[in-house]
Amino acid sequence: TYQQLTNRFNWNLALAYELSENLSLNWRSGLDFYNERNINGSNKGGIRFNDAIFGFLETYDNNNTIWDNSIILNGNYDLSEKIDMNFNVGGTSRSTNFDRQGVSSSGQNVFGVRRHFNFDIQDEIQFTTFQNIVGVYGQADFGYDRMFYLTVNARNDWVSNQAKSNRSLLYKGASFSFIPTQVWP
Repeated sequence: TYQQLTNRFNWNLALAYELSENLSLNWRSGLDFYNERNINGSNKGGIRFNDAIFGFLETYDNNNTIWDNSIILNGNYDLSEKIDMNFNVGGTSRSTNFDRQGVSSSGQNVFGVRRHFNFDIQDEIQFTTFQNIVGVYGQADFGYDRMFYLTVNARNDWVSNQAKSNRSLLYKGASFSFIPTQVWP
């Protein structure tokens, strides 16, 4: 028998503020929490795998909490009659905390009684991990005469659960596009 009951809670809050005709500031915060209650077991005499021969019971909870926050500054400017620019710069933080606690029992005494006191051996089920990621990013889009476009971007993340020499990672990119129908209708 394998059973799982999940309770989940999500929460999001977003605020936007127009600083000027060309600039806006956006903030978002979110929480995602869930609890999974798990019951796995088999009465003694099972034939599918070795633990089932003697009977086993596992009961454990998984608790996972994710906080996600970001702030973004958006801009949109006409630099000249033919050149326009859009940009986004911002920062984000995300923390994830996962915790598993429970008991695993084997060696069932009385067939049909699936409670931990009815097993010869009990072992703990225990695992905890935490990760925090903080990042900053930016992207700029340039357009020329509504036919040529250039995009450049970069993002740097710092991760808490990596070795110190690998905690920072920079992603960068660029792209160029051309719309030929603007030249040859």
